[in-house]
Amino acid sequence: MVPPRLERFNTAPVASSSAERRRLLLPGSKDSPSASWVDILDSEGESEDQQKKMRLPGPLCIVPVLGQKQPRVAGLCLMLFFQMMLCRSCYACPDVCSCSITTVQCRNKGLSNIPQALPVDVEELFITGNNITYVTNESFPIVLHRLTKLHLNTNNIKHIGPGTFANLQSLEFLDLSNNKLLTFIVGTFSFPSLRRLNLRNNTIISFEDSTMKSPKLEHLDLRDNVLKVLSNSTILNFTQRTDFSVLLVGNSWVCDCNIEDFVAWLRRSDVVHDKQNLSCLFPEKFRYVRMLQVNSSELQCSFSGNMEGVLETSYVFLGMVLALIGLIFLLVLYLNRKGIKRWLYNIRDACRDHMEGYHYRYEINSDPRLANISLNSDA
Repeated sequence: MVPPRLERFNTAPVASSSAERRRLLLPGSKDSPSASWVDILDSEGESEDQQKKMRLPGPLCIVPVLGQKQPRVAGLCLMLFFQMMLCRSCYACPDVCSCSITTVQCRNKGLSNIPQALPVDVEELFITGNNITYVTNESFPIVLHRLTKLHLNTNNIKHIGPGTFANLQSLEFLDLSNNKLLTFIVGTFSFPSLRRLNLRNNTIISFEDSTMKSPKLEHLDLRDNVLKVLSNSTILNFTQRTDFSVLLVGNSWVCDCNIEDFVAWLRRSDVVHDKQNLSCLFPEKFRYVRMLQVNSSELQCSFSGNMEGVLETSYVFLGMVLALIGLIFLLVLYLNRKGIKRWLYNIRDACRDHMEGYHYRYEINSDPRLANISLNSDA
């Protein structure tokens, strides 16, 4: 028998005491030209156990009308059942979260880990206001190829492990604000499609552009962290990006000789959209002074004022080392004084014998009589 093809659904209300029923008209097939009716049970009138048993990718379940013997209706229900089983993961939703068609929200649930069994077709995920300290590569074990927006703000996150976001390659927006992040490993934000990254109000002490492998990144928010300076490599990478902007206000900038290149870059570049509001926090004489108003000639390293004290300390330390070496040398000499004394005596005797030989030859050469005697004795 050729399975029936659903061309049109006609519904009509049917009274029922246990649940709201509607009737579904199935058009006839080639083998059974007469149309048949089936009842539709609205799951809102069923108990929770019945809904779990009969749950489909929607609120309805099709059952045959009592008294009808239509094999093709049973086949239709069987087909829908298998379709439900195959698509079950598409409509999964964590128990503590609320899910709509493409959005999952897990707000203020006291979670300590990323909830699992997320729908594979989710497009926007909110996991905020929880107590998730660590995020690892096990947090997102399945590929979420449709997820474009991920909100992980206000979760007390301290560490993001390597490969955490490897299965989220379609991500375009990532919010990690209001956490306790310190640093990142290289390649933490390796998203080919990422356009906006929010790291506001963390405790980031250093940031290297090498942590990001996101060529399409357009906006980076680093406000209200504890950055003291940006390295020249990071400045260069920021400059090379097209249509890129970064926010940096509210950090602990140290205005010394190490920040001179950064200040010069701020003056000639428009990448930092809030550069007019950047101010120094250290040293004391530059506190709350706008960075664009600081004269480069006034930027001095923190150790320049105490250079004399540093040199004096170095000299004292060098003198102590040399004195220690001298004491060790004298101690070695004292312990080997007898051997050294014999060695000196041997050298003295050798030198004496050698000098006596030279003196004897000199006396023979200076007296001609001794020289003739010596010649006659040789003859």
